[in-house]
Amino acid sequence: MKTYHIAYLALLICVFAQCKKADRNGCQPFNFNLNDTVELCPNADATLNNGAEPLVIRLKSVIDDSRCPVDADCIWAGLARPILLITHAGTALTDTLELMDDPGNAYTDRVKVGSYTIKVTDIRPETHAAQTIAADDYRVKVQVTQL
Repeated sequence: MKTYHIAYLALLICVFAQCKKADRNGCQPFNFNLNDTVELCPNADATLNNGAEPLVIRLKSVIDDSRCPVDADCIWAGLARPILLITHAGTALTDTLELMDDPGNAYTDRVKVGSYTIKVTDIRPETHAAQTIAADDYRVKVQVTQL
């Protein structure tokens, strides 16, 4: 019986330690390669380890989400504005990008940081007319390329 208690206690410690690593939205920090399209979630670092100066990107939030709901007819495609915290070469900057559903838009969907370009390619989940998206549910896809 004592063996079961010890095994159960060890299991609880492992589960607790793993849960502590994950943010409350289930996201964990991860590494990625240049030219990969990666999905960011709130408050989890994505790190491009490319030499002595890693590039770290974190989704802080999505603001002004006026994208057209998938279950509605709209006269304007709308846009969403993710706020990214980007750290490179010891310098942190916060940048607000814009993604519009219209591919010919003049909005800023990318930012240049050092020798890299970070481009927003998608924002999820899709919007629905009678639904509010919780901040922790947003996912933003970005691609990092070298200039």
